[in-house]
Amino acid sequence: MRKQIIRFLILASLICLALAVTAFADDATVTGDDVNMRSGPGTNYDIIACLEKGATVTVNDCSNYYWYNVTYNGRTGFMSSSYLKISPAPVAEQVTESATQNGYINAMYVRFRSGPGTGYSVLGEYKSGTKLTITGSSGDWTQVNINGKDGYVYSSYISVEEPAAVAQPVQEQPQQAELPVQEQSVQQQPAYQVTAQNERTGTISGNYVRFRTGPGTNYTIITSCNSGTPLTLKGKSGSWYQVVINGTEGFVYSDYVKLDTVQQAPAAEQPAQQTEVPAETAPVSTASEITGYIRGNSVRFRAGASTNTQIIAEYNSGTPLKVTGHSGSWTKCVINGKEGFVYSDYVTEDKPAVSNEGSDTGKQIATFALQYLGYPYKWAGSSPETGFDCSGFVYYVYKQFGYTIQRVACNQANEGVHVDHSDIQPGDILCFYSGDNYIGHSGIYIGNGQFIHSSTETTGVIISDLNTDAYEARRLV
Repeated sequence: MRKQIIRFLILASLICLALAVTAFADDATVTGDDVNMRSGPGTNYDIIACLEKGATVTVNDCSNYYWYNVTYNGRTGFMSSSYLKISPAPVAEQVTESATQNGYINAMYVRFRSGPGTGYSVLGEYKSGTKLTITGSSGDWTQVNINGKDGYVYSSYISVEEPAAVAQPVQEQPQQAELPVQEQSVQQQPAYQVTAQNERTGTISGNYVRFRTGPGTNYTIITSCNSGTPLTLKGKSGSWYQVVINGTEGFVYSDYVKLDTVQQAPAAEQPAQQTEVPAETAPVSTASEITGYIRGNSVRFRAGASTNTQIIAEYNSGTPLKVTGHSGSWTKCVINGKEGFVYSDYVTEDKPAVSNEGSDTGKQIATFALQYLGYPYKWAGSSPETGFDCSGFVYYVYKQFGYTIQRVACNQANEGVHVDHSDIQPGDILCFYSGDNYIGHSGIYIGNGQFIHSSTETTGVIISDLNTDAYEARRLV
């Protein structure tokens, strides 16, 4: 008899657990591009699907705040909660009304939301001792009125008795997506090192971003700032920026700071062993005007024949120029109507071209792609009018030859047939690994150990040397 009771209790528990999991079943939208769905809750698990931005999944369980259990097209796996936005369910169907009762917030910086869940918008943040009126409940959330406004607070942070003292700062439960995982792992140190930075202005990127007294989540919150709040960068400590906001100095996690654009110094424009050549010690010799091209990416075009002179612009591989003279190790040239100097190692008379090896169609695809050198990088872009992201560029080029391939890099790695690295030919698609199993970039091989791709917002479409084996090569033609 006792064994039967135990079996019954176990069975009942399993049924309740199953009901608890399936009862959640909210839809969520993927907010990033090329987001992986994995077999388990962590990046060490196998990738079982790669979803585009805007895809809809069903969230079965979100008890693990960082990884949600989801279903997509009949397949079940796990996705990072950072890339999922849960669609709020109608509040009216979930609320149980109750007799009004006064209460208080019992912790610091508790979020007041428009609905009973962390997927709802934040209406405000309130400190310990804030008065409220309880009007109902919905699961683990309490419906309340604060300062004449209706909303919800997680029930654990409401007391019917006024707190005797101010509680220490705590996270709202479940833990909020206020900061990425990296910040949450930072531990407070007795002392911290700050590296001074060139003073730059910027703004807060995101709402309810915490401004703290030190570089870590264990430091006191000075205040919460919303998107667009102006700041001045003073220094950096690990992943935190030391900034000044409204005359107060403190720290903000760097992912939530958008710095105003300044001219950045790219990689060295000349070999490390090369001594700078002052312009006055190397007279300029004239030369018969010939056509040349930039060889290399982020190559600096300067006002004089020295690294001490002003940078006029930066150009990438394949940019045409007119050679007009020389000064020591520098070439005097005209680019886009402006006269200046380029270090001679980065000037070539050889026009970027496609290798003669491979099929005619493959060479045509690679040659066609070359006309878009210098076009801008645009996230989610797939046309010359808007600009291209990496996979959008590959998608567009192939479409002009009658091939409709998949849109994102991780899926392009399944197009056509596999090609060994020793056998790649112009026109082959190259899909690059950003991690052990994650494809995060793609381009088109043009031969001679080079490929063309839409690289970054800084460079746009460029030619790069193929200096890695971490890629999957695919052939369609």
